[in-house]
Amino acid sequence: MKTAGIIFTILSALLFAISPVLVSWTYGWGNNPLTMVLFRNLFVLPVLFVLMKRDHIAVRLPRDQFFQLLFVAAMGSCLTPLLLYSSYTYVGVGTGTTLHFFYPIFVALFCRFFYHEKLGQAKVLALILALTGTLFFMDFSNLKNLAGVATALASGMTYAFYMVLLEKKGLSRLNPFLCSFWLALFAAADLFVVGSFTDVLCFQQPVISYLTMIVIAMMTSFLAVVLLQKGIETLGSSTASIFCLFEPIGSVICGALFLHENLTPAKILGCLIIILAVVLLILAEWQKSER
Repeated sequence: MKTAGIIFTILSALLFAISPVLVSWTYGWGNNPLTMVLFRNLFVLPVLFVLMKRDHIAVRLPRDQFFQLLFVAAMGSCLTPLLLYSSYTYVGVGTGTTLHFFYPIFVALFCRFFYHEKLGQAKVLALILALTGTLFFMDFSNLKNLAGVATALASGMTYAFYMVLLEKKGLSRLNPFLCSFWLALFAAADLFVVGSFTDVLCFQQPVISYLTMIVIAMMTSFLAVVLLQKGIETLGSSTASIFCLFEPIGSVICGALFLHENLTPAKILGCLIIILAVVLLILAEWQKSER
């Protein structure tokens, strides 16, 4: 089960890593961040609904889980992308994304201080190594803009809340289609309200843009979210958050392959350090299971 959880989490991270390439293509066709996130959640709803009906899963939720998922969706599926995309206007994509990926340390802190979870030496060492590797992706010249730095870090904090609450409130044990359906529905509703008030939603886009958004929705709001939920259920949020750091590695590789971004020695070293951290964590989990 631990091995399955590791694989699910890494696959989820890689799916999230591929999506920015496709997202950047839609921006060239007239799309914008808020519209992208809205349709990413909206397009996945019919697929999840059909899958639930196929498996005879009731759509209705108990009252307490309804409000818990409403809050979790606001944190992870709505606020997180909005804060992250907003940070890009201040500090750029590279720096904003790097600061966002400090969320594993927020996950660890939330688990430690709110839920009194013991992290263990191996997890702490892996966390330090992973964050060190992430720093190699940083453009330090952009850190002068405090508003951008704060916004990017806030996106990491809201995503950390999302991961921790999925585990600690027992939501990760819900049927993955049911959980993903309500998360996507709440997020789409929140984003539609925000978009209506800000008047930034863009519906006049070519067919190719809408088709690409459907692909992105299937990759992220369906496959990646379901896989992450299963990973958190198996590993716990603090361990899963470290394996999620395969996402910046995947983003660097995809950026070099498809967007012709420079693959600098610093980025390569950062990827290797993160991989070392993940290997150490896998070995620690394996030794623990052997005892």
